[in-house]
Amino acid sequence: MSTLTKAARSLLAVPQRETFITSLCLKLYLMGNYSRDKGFLLSEAIDGGIVKDLDLAILNEKEPEDCDDKDMFCQARVLKAFAGAFPRVLHFLTRLSVQRVIFTETFIIFCLTVALSWTFLRELFLACGAQLGFEGFMLSEVLQGTKDLHTLTIDFQGEKLWVQPEQKQFCPAFNNLKTLSILCVYVEFDLLWALNLLEAAPSVELLFIDTWEHICLVDQMDEEGRKDIYGERTHPSWEISEFTGTRKWRLKKLQFAGFRPLKQQLVFLKAIMDLRDNISSPSQIIFL
Repeated sequence: MSTLTKAARSLLAVPQRETFITSLCLKLYLMGNYSRDKGFLLSEAIDGGIVKDLDLAILNEKEPEDCDDKDMFCQARVLKAFAGAFPRVLHFLTRLSVQRVIFTETFIIFCLTVALSWTFLRELFLACGAQLGFEGFMLSEVLQGTKDLHTLTIDFQGEKLWVQPEQKQFCPAFNNLKTLSILCVYVEFDLLWALNLLEAAPSVELLFIDTWEHICLVDQMDEEGRKDIYGERTHPSWEISEFTGTRKWRLKKLQFAGFRPLKQQLVFLKAIMDLRDNISSPSQIIFL
């Protein structure tokens, strides 16, 4: 570790001449003094103008099959501590990837509204199989301060929808959003609520929808075990009349993975077609 720290210090040291790193992709294990040293080096490099673009991946030394809830809670606490100690680093992120972390409600509130202002963030991937007691949040509230977000991916992992409905007013955080991917929506859920996100982000050009059903839950025992952790899958209660407006959408392409001729999916496609007057350019629907 000391050798790696020394190499990083040499790379990120503030130089006497006019040089900078156009894009820095860094993978970190948050382990004691190692992560603290890297945090100080990154903060100094950012303040000195050495790093212009930061892609940070927070790794876990354990494989997924070896991680339990205790390990993931521990990873969350370590990441929270890193965010609190080096807020400049996380404010500067353009892309963030985190492995094997349990996103508790207090952790999300801290990371997305206190520790991070997402000023430079351009790409965000949120994956969460919402466990019992998790109420979710509005994306626009936790992304306030973001100006350049162009790609947003939301993964529900086949469980309940934890994104709360957006308001009718335009959301500045979505001003430049071009690609919106909504993954692993439980196959029996209706999809009309997705129109709410399009209404909040009319600049979206590509919408990717992926429906999902956990084929591993083959018997009642498996399903009961799932309910103990995640609870009942409840249908979205959003009403389409609450959020359809008159703003012109820029939607050019809808990609639909896992399509089945179920009522809720057909109703969603019909709604897209019925709202075609709100689309400023021809749209294309692709089934994958």
